[in-house]
Amino acid sequence: MGEGAVAAARRVRIIGYDASWPARYENEAPAVMGALEPLAIEIQHIGSTSVPGLAAKPTIDILVGARSLELDDEAVARLFELGYEYRGEMGVLGRRYFRKGRSYPRAFNVHLVVWRGALWDDYLAFRDDLRAHPQRARRYMDLKRQLVSTAGGDELAAYAEGKAAFIAKALRSAGEEAARRSRAG
Repeated sequence: MGEGAVAAARRVRIIGYDASWPARYENEAPAVMGALEPLAIEIQHIGSTSVPGLAAKPTIDILVGARSLELDDEAVARLFELGYEYRGEMGVLGRRYFRKGRSYPRAFNVHLVVWRGALWDDYLAFRDDLRAHPQRARRYMDLKRQLVSTAGGDELAAYAEGKAAFIAKALRSAGEEAARRSRAG
């Protein structure tokens, strides 16, 4: 495959919200959970496709909270049978990452993390923050579209990097709001 074909294959594409995304998650989640038993404790739909009304890459992100990150060969093989490719940490310390789909954008990503650990909490806090704050969700959507247009959508890594500061700020705000609620209640 030539350089141009590789770039086109990795071009970030943002589409308008698709009401079928929650159902796609609901259909896939039981198979993923079953493949990761008894390691898996809880499963959640995360990422932009989990936020009603938010434009996103058409890839469903699945968060699996596990007792540990010690994957045995059988669990990896069971996910492989479902079409998932194991990618290790993929740049996120404390995560095990799987993706499903032959080309980009992938159909599903599975993020296996320690249940109720820092990554588990952050993934859910960011999702819940966007769901609770439509204005922030719109700013996030605008940022994603800007990143795609200015970079030409050619670099997935640059796209992810461009979102990092926004996500960190949203997590700080969510933490501050939780602390205020805790003090008030």
